[in-house]
Amino acid sequence: MRSASTLLGALVFVAATAQADRYPRWSVDTMCGRAELILEGRRTTVDDVRIKHIHKASPRLKKGARAIEIAELSRHDRALWHLTLRPEEAPVLPARDVILFLEYDEQRKEWRSLSTIVGGPRGTGGSSGVVWTVGSDCYAYDQPTNPGPYVLQPPGKAHGIPATLEGLRTEIRTGVRNAGLWRAALATEDPAQRARALARFLLNRTSPVTKPSTYRHHVREPMGKLGRHAVPELVRLLATARPEDDLSAAVLVLYDIGPDAGAAVPELCKILGSQRRAESYAISALRAIGDRSAVPKLREVLRGDNFSRAVDAAQALAALEDRQSLNTMLALLPKQLDPESTSPVLRLLEAVQALDAARSRQLARDFAKTRGLQDYQRRHLLEIANSKGD
Repeated sequence: MRSASTLLGALVFVAATAQADRYPRWSVDTMCGRAELILEGRRTTVDDVRIKHIHKASPRLKKGARAIEIAELSRHDRALWHLTLRPEEAPVLPARDVILFLEYDEQRKEWRSLSTIVGGPRGTGGSSGVVWTVGSDCYAYDQPTNPGPYVLQPPGKAHGIPATLEGLRTEIRTGVRNAGLWRAALATEDPAQRARALARFLLNRTSPVTKPSTYRHHVREPMGKLGRHAVPELVRLLATARPEDDLSAAVLVLYDIGPDAGAAVPELCKILGSQRRAESYAISALRAIGDRSAVPKLREVLRGDNFSRAVDAAQALAALEDRQSLNTMLALLPKQLDPESTSPVLRLLEAVQALDAARSRQLARDFAKTRGLQDYQRRHLLEIANSKGD
């Protein structure tokens, strides 16, 4: 039975997280990549767990270790809130068996479950890296309301966590294998070969892992750091892409590389007008690369029927200092500003500002007179109206 003070503690915790972002809701595959150590065990005392099986080993754990201490495991709430409309009557899950996805806190020298977020007098909250098991059933944490704490969910109700123990074990085996393939790609020493290994993860049909979405966008940082060494492989990927391929992740890497990715400009230009999901990213990448050979294709997009893409193209053309596009941009601006749809107009006005500051100041002053604008909208317009420069 839950006491009134415990319920009050939970409510205080919810209030304290009122401005918080949504907590992590990771799949098993993602946690297998993030966790340094994955094990099954039985909680014995407070935060101590007797190890029964290790799914993913860590050199930090002494070989042959039979027990491990998990920081704040005892503060994980095990109340089954879904079973009653009266929180003070919520029963506590009688679970001792647990599967843990762990990371090591270097500063505190302790093991913690992934994304531990707890608080309150009796552990209101939990973590994505703790799954309690009772028989063949899995009980895991999720954040059903935002703002709100982690809450223990019944089998099959926590995002990304299988309902059964055997299902969870199967996904862990697959996830650990996928994580090994990812680590092997990252460990490739030669930059060109590493780029080739990482590029495989960028498309679903070429990815070596069974759940490509887990790693597709993780490629961005390590491949972007390869800079010019990654460009030939990315160009090859774009040139051999199929109509069904989502090129967004690959194009974002080229955006990050910037000017060193000039060799990719022709392939990026082919994406424009193709109705691919990556078209907006391709325009941004062309802007970041800064190669004026893209100007003719960007002008086509600016004159096209898709206003959102035209605004993207306007900003890219402004960055490329294409003054010949100024009149086309001006023609796209509405005569009257709609307070419900100011964002694309403000972006277009910023492009005009880069090419003709005096004209943009007058337009911004006129738009700022629009009735019904929010304070931040009017403030943005006045910033343009009061800007300096020619």
